[in-house]
Amino acid sequence: MYEMKRLGRDIIPTGKRKGQTPSVASIYRALAGYAKREAYPEAIEAAHADFAALQNGEAPGPRLAFPGQVSL
Repeated sequence: MYEMKRLGRDIIPTGKRKGQTPSVASIYRALAGYAKREAYPEAIEAAHADFAALQNGEAPGPRLAFPGQVSL
């Protein structure tokens, strides 16, 4: 999904609806995705680190639910 910068006059750059304006549902999905990335930046960083580890042939380890806490 492409990231929407201006809501009023955006045009879909690729895909089946190329050149058309996005639907209300597409705008909602874009805004929800943006809000999720802003709310959980640490999750985005962890996902990028895991992806980089997979690209290097490494297996990422499990993550603690609360990083400062030791699990039993």
